[in-house]
Amino acid sequence: HVVKSYEYLADKYDAGLVLTCCGAPAYWAGDMDRFQKNIDQILKQWNELGKPVFVFACATCETLFQAYMPEIKRISLYELMAKDDALQPVQGYENAAIFDPCNARDDPEMQTSVRKLAEKAGTDLTELPEKNRCCGYGGQIRLANPSLYEEITKNRSEASDKPYIVYCANCREVFASREKPVTHILDMVFG
Repeated sequence: HVVKSYEYLADKYDAGLVLTCCGAPAYWAGDMDRFQKNIDQILKQWNELGKPVFVFACATCETLFQAYMPEIKRISLYELMAKDDALQPVQGYENAAIFDPCNARDDPEMQTSVRKLAEKAGTDLTELPEKNRCCGYGGQIRLANPSLYEEITKNRSEASDKPYIVYCANCREVFASREKPVTHILDMVFG
């Protein structure tokens, strides 16, 4: 989706591309030296590019940027796409539940935009009883505590009998591994 997302943005905006990790794995592992080196590299690239607005498809990345690089202006890819009247996502499921990633908790614009995209595709959406619960991936819990990982992923995948629409690659992988019907919103956008 990185290439298709970049092509979409480059077609509509004067867009460049920074391909790097936000540093979440180092952050989750508590390796703050490695995390800081990552931040320093990102800030260097940002300055060299003339301090552009960064567009995010990942709520975790955007959350880390907000906390550790607040000087970088940010916007959600989904927010840009939801405003695009020419964009017509394909229907992944007739009826589905939205599974909001834990890191989108404080980003109502991202949450609303994903719902608008799914609705544009003609999907009848259901809200989960508890929003923004971790799917089980965060913090590398699968490695740190496998039995807790199993309990959390089972609980989250059974929160609804409907298929899930997600907008986090980690959530998508967790649910797919549990054989929960799931699609990423970008799969719908890009057909």
